[in-house]
Amino acid sequence: MLKIAVLLFYKLMLAGFLCESHDYMRDGKKKLTTSQLKKLQEKTFYGKEKKSLAYIIGIMNMILHGIEAPNIIHTNTLTENLADIQERDRFDIILANPPFGGKERKEVQQNFPIKTGETAFLFLQHFIKKLKAGGRAAVVIKNTFLSNSDNAAKALRQELLESCNLHTVLDLPSGVFVSGVRTVVLFFEKGAPTRKTWFYQLHPGRNLGKTTGWIHRLGLINRGIQMLSGCTYQRIDDAGLHLLVGDAPRLLEVDNVILCAGQEPLKELSRGLHKPFHLIGGADVAVELDAMRAIDQGTRLAAAL
Repeated sequence: MLKIAVLLFYKLMLAGFLCESHDYMRDGKKKLTTSQLKKLQEKTFYGKEKKSLAYIIGIMNMILHGIEAPNIIHTNTLTENLADIQERDRFDIILANPPFGGKERKEVQQNFPIKTGETAFLFLQHFIKKLKAGGRAAVVIKNTFLSNSDNAAKALRQELLESCNLHTVLDLPSGVFVSGVRTVVLFFEKGAPTRKTWFYQLHPGRNLGKTTGWIHRLGLINRGIQMLSGCTYQRIDDAGLHLLVGDAPRLLEVDNVILCAGQEPLKELSRGLHKPFHLIGGADVAVELDAMRAIDQGTRLAAAL
């Protein structure tokens, strides 16, 4: 039977991941023997919780779900130095919903090779280190982890992709785990580098659908491409591209402008432009969502320029 680690934090006050895992294994299709049930009770589920109230409520919920002696430690997970983790300390499965937006002290950051005050990034390093070879993890994290351009985020994404097979990313609607916050769930297995990643977007009232857009955007960010969100394009002239970032006007003094307009052609931006221009992808013809066609056209155009 697997040794399962469920890391409990203040955002997971009822120990839901742990209790659901216990119920799934106990009530599965295969009936467990007496010895297996004993191991399920005593040597399968482990957790750590920093907050006193969450620690008490989590233990109470586990007892109500039939786990009579919960293996939960009242401690700050991040105070453990990664260099001190031995093979006997590792787990087969980690399920976690670490806190978002918290900040840790400098002395705590010294426990990690990638220094950052963002607690979620420190936790992710901890999870990777705590997994056995071949171990699996499902981690909830803010979707900005996929696009942040700071050095810590880029280094952590590289570490995750090189040491683990990040086989699936589930993009969730806003507010699923934290009110007003968009999150993703990272599913990965330790021991082999990432070769292919499936990205899924979950929309309320719609079936789960896969998307390739995240893959290409992540590749661009990892190559140092700067991205701006919340933009409204105004015009193109000899000075460059005029736009609004939020409500603030901005001028990008560039020689070449490539419009990635998706399903909304913006040919009007080229009207009155007395310079050579090229329209590709959805900016030219938006008959269907075809990211690969647009990327192929953009690559060929970039090579020609």
